Amino acid sequence: SNLDNNTYELDWGGISVDSYNNKSKMATTVLNFNFESQSNLENALCYSSGYIYWAYRNLPSNTTFTIIYDIRGLSVGANVLKEFEHKLKSDLRSKEKALNVNIVFNK
Repeated sequence: SNLDNNTYELDWGGISVDSYNNKSKMATTVLNFNFESQSNLENALCYSSGYIYWAYRNLPSNTTFTIIYDIRGLSVGANVLKEFEHKLKSDLRSKEKALNVNIVFNK
């Protein structure tokens, strides 16, 4: 199901991924969120979905995204992370089926 708000429609300004490889069309971004409460998870999900979709719409077609969540020092269960990843990918697929995103949790 789609997220309730439409953060992807906001004016995000200029493109700001942490790295982009022109040859492989790979964009990488590191995000830091506190995943230790439900409201924080919801905020992280909304922001992540909007940000990734915005970047997808503004970078060259067929770009693959790797999003690294730096969660070092946080107490977050594997099930919470798995559910977050599932919800994020599901929401992104509902916006654009061709969007290819890899999620990495840096513990």
